[in-house]
Amino acid sequence: NAGRCVLLLFQVDVPYSPSHFGPDFRPMSRKSQPDSTGCIAFCDNVVVAQLRSITRLFRRRRAPQKSLLMHYHIFKNAGTTVEWVLAKNFRRKFARLDGKNRFFIITQNELLELLKSRPDIRAISTHTLFPPKPNIDGLHIHDLVLVRHPLDRLMSMYDFYHRANDKSDPLGEAARKLEPERFFSFLIQKYPHLINNAQVNYLNGGRKIPRDPDLQRAIRVIEQFSIVGTADLFDMFMVSAEYALSPYFGALDFSYLPQNVAVGRSPELSSRLEILKEKCGLQFYERLRKLNKLDLELNDFVTKELCRRFERIPDHERRMMDFRNRCSRQAKDLVPAR
Repeated sequence: NAGRCVLLLFQVDVPYSPSHFGPDFRPMSRKSQPDSTGCIAFCDNVVVAQLRSITRLFRRRRAPQKSLLMHYHIFKNAGTTVEWVLAKNFRRKFARLDGKNRFFIITQNELLELLKSRPDIRAISTHTLFPPKPNIDGLHIHDLVLVRHPLDRLMSMYDFYHRANDKSDPLGEAARKLEPERFFSFLIQKYPHLINNAQVNYLNGGRKIPRDPDLQRAIRVIEQFSIVGTADLFDMFMVSAEYALSPYFGALDFSYLPQNVAVGRSPELSSRLEILKEKCGLQFYERLRKLNKLDLELNDFVTKELCRRFERIPDHERRMMDFRNRCSRQAKDLVPAR
């Protein structure tokens, strides 16, 4: 890393003997003459030459790495709003990288092809390139991800498919015909990977129904992300992202207008969970909790990790106030003048 180096110098007194330094060594200053103990201050001639050599070495900085922001977009985790923010900040230098459908997995080769064809890109959002981030020479990838309370996410998924217009999508067709409980039962039977700890599954590569050891693997992946957050603490996530990314991308404004939000959605998580419980009944609600035990634990871990990182940001309370003021101004700008 071509950063600032701090060189610590220590004065070492050694017994003076020409044989220590070779035949070419000649003390050149009074400071390097032997003292009454027969020692010299080892800070002249050879040492100075060595220090100059070391200084030249550290001045040969490595070529700066290009920075790329990578948003891992887990479906129904406020990712559309993140994409809106990235498009606002990076404009033509932002791109989406996804497969032909939600089951098509993107590989590192597709990412490399995109970067080769679009070397100007600074930010990417993807549903189907799974973490961890790839290691690409000359590229510093700053990755970010949002997780969400799994039951809140399921209800959001139902609302999304219920209002979708794609008649070729079997999930949309089922959501339009079925009430929430029956829709979730349909997912359990036909698409269990979408309803059974889907976020832990995603962080493990999206290949299987997770088991207990997969939670710890998911947590290790989360710990390596540059920025992590939860949908329920979205403002805290965005302030953290602004702070962490600005040194690499310049001044960023991640204030936002919520995107792809269901009409009439309650702003409080506890209220939304109560609505889900009423629609499904207590017994089925508890079944959904058991199916998503690992995702619930993952969400708790990420909540604590986000709060820990946020509290380490200098003046984080002031930054949060400023951020929310910017969001408020954006909302006011949408109100038509009378």
